[in-house]
Amino acid sequence: MGKNTIYFGEETVEPTFEENVKSWKASKVKEFRHWLNSKSETYSMLCDETFTHKQVIIANAFCAAMIAVIGLMETHTIAAILIGFIAIPLFLRLKR
Repeated sequence: MGKNTIYFGEETVEPTFEENVKSWKASKVKEFRHWLNSKSETYSMLCDETFTHKQVIIANAFCAAMIAVIGLMETHTIAAILIGFIAIPLFLRLKR
């Protein structure tokens, strides 16, 4: 009998594989959301302000998009413009 066994009087019911996967997924999503909204110690120490991991990821994605725009602007102007449009929502999320 597993730790997830449910007892109904004399009868026992084991959770199905799908239920086990669903509960595992829910716990991992909860852990990830907790980590995403927790304080980033490194960036907070470097900047003397409090930053969450989510803010750090968005800022790094914005910087990577801008570097890609700069690199592509010389040869692939259309691709650079498209990446620039992708970076705009990232920048707007930073301002929130």
